[in-house]
Amino acid sequence: MQTRKTGIAMALAIALLFLAPLGAASESVIPYVNINQPKDGETVSGVTAIEFVAEGYNLHDPSLSISGEHVGVAFPLNCEIVVPEGSGNQVMYCQYEWNTKEFADQKVIINASVYEGEKVLNDKVGVYVSGERA
Repeated sequence: MQTRKTGIAMALAIALLFLAPLGAASESVIPYVNINQPKDGETVSGVTAIEFVAEGYNLHDPSLSISGEHVGVAFPLNCEIVVPEGSGNQVMYCQYEWNTKEFADQKVIINASVYEGEKVLNDKVGVYVSGERA
């Protein structure tokens, strides 16, 4: 009886070794959005570049919104999508040149969003907009 249990356990272990890479290949990237510029807590002024990157599968409909104490706006974006060779996933690079004039002397939240299929991925940073020109 003990030999039979050992044999079954070994067969299961071998099967898992062969099947594990198949599942791992399709789940190799955890989808995300990351705002690279500006950094959270930074003070900005004038025309400031907002840059973000997203990675996942079936990425679409990127958007950027900026919410301040007195003003809130949303910006549709055109972004570049790259598919790294052999990966099966997509990397989306987005940039927007933001004129901070309407948000002077406010703390604002920048929110970058990208859809991955039906799921929304997003990242937020808070920055202070100085009334002075850099």
